[in-house]
Amino acid sequence: MMKILINCSCGNEIELTPKTWGKHSYFANTVNGKFRVDQYHVEINKDVTISLEESFINDLTDASEKQEVSQILNNGLEDNFTIDTELKEIRIDCMGCGEYIVLTEF
Repeated sequence: MMKILINCSCGNEIELTPKTWGKHSYFANTVNGKFRVDQYHVEINKDVTISLEESFINDLTDASEKQEVSQILNNGLEDNFTIDTELKEIRIDCMGCGEYIVLTEF
């Protein structure tokens, strides 16, 4: 079994091990009040690719009400738009002393 240890010089520590489905380890924004991953320091680049199907365009063109347009967009987004994301960095802060580490270049 694989695990990740996060240790701070102030004595805060946590061990992340798979406790749920498969090899996944639950990691919430605040881990046991000892560490936090500040979402403002998680940087994600987005690349959107659009490949519109003719039926999708025709349905949008024919729609006459805002609610109908919204429903067509909600139902057709996955088939017509591809969004590739890349995680650039994660910052983990110690809640005890304020020390932090930034993980980069995945």
